[in-house]
Amino acid sequence: MIATLPVCDWNGELLRGLDEIEPVAGARCYAAILMIDPFTLWEDVADALTEKGFCGVVNFPPAALIQTSSEAGAEDHLNSVELERMRWFAENGLGLALTSTNRDAAAAGKLFQKQPEAMLHVPATALSCPIAPVTSLVRLGETGSELPVWSLPAPLSPQD
Repeated sequence: MIATLPVCDWNGELLRGLDEIEPVAGARCYAAILMIDPFTLWEDVADALTEKGFCGVVNFPPAALIQTSSEAGAEDHLNSVELERMRWFAENGLGLALTSTNRDAAAAGKLFQKQPEAMLHVPATALSCPIAPVTSLVRLGETGSELPVWSLPAPLSPQD
């Protein structure tokens, strides 16, 4: 059996960062949370986000990027732990934005009693984007979804 440890404690970094920022009340800010983290105390995260004025959470990075399927044409789906964790945040008063590796993931939004406010399309190719202090999103055009769908910008080619 081989065990691997994460390179970065995403949720730990989020909590440390929340201690360092001013409240964001009035802005539509969502916190990116690794929902399949087995070690995070979710009540502490929800309390810290509420205290700082965040309106919701987004499952980023999504479990589908971490736990990929080797089947050709495998459909994107939410990991059951990720799904339950997102439901928990929604039941505790935070809004949801849903990250999916599938551009046409409108059906995934129907998994929640309270529909997500937006979708973030993150294909596997997005992993080649460099991590930066500020990352912009672009709104996608026709997606077949009632929700606004955003995406990371396409990575620049070496000629750009």
